[in-house]
Amino acid sequence: MVRGILAVIVGYVIFALSAVLLFQFSGQNIHSNVSAGFMLLTIVYGIVFAGISGFVTASLVQKKRLAYVKALAIFMGAIALVSLIAQWGKVAPWSQLAAIFLMAPSAFYSGLLRANQIKRKSK
Repeated sequence: MVRGILAVIVGYVIFALSAVLLFQFSGQNIHSNVSAGFMLLTIVYGIVFAGISGFVTASLVQKKRLAYVKALAIFMGAIALVSLIAQWGKVAPWSQLAAIFLMAPSAFYSGLLRANQIKRKSK
C-alpha cells in the first residue's frame, strides 16, 4: 500500500512539475489571457505528461495497479476542480477544465494500458 501511495505521488509530481516547468520556461502566466495556439500547446502537453504520469504510476506498483491509477486520475481531477471553484470568475477556466476532462482521463487510460501490458507479460 505504501508503494502504491508513493507511486501516485510520483505520478502527480511528474504531471505538476511538467506544468510548472512549461510556464516557467515559456514566461506565460497560466491565469492570464493566452493565445489559442499556446492554449492548444499547453493542453496537448498536459495530456502527454498526464499520460506519462499514469504509465509511471502503473509501472511502480505491483498489485492493484488500476486502483492506484484511478486514485491518480481522481486526485488530478479533484485538484483541478478545487482550483476551478476557488478561482471561479477570476481567471479563465480553460486549464482546469482541460485537466478534468482531458488530462485526468489521459492518466487513467495510459495507466490502464500499462497495467494490461504488464498483465500480458506475466502470463
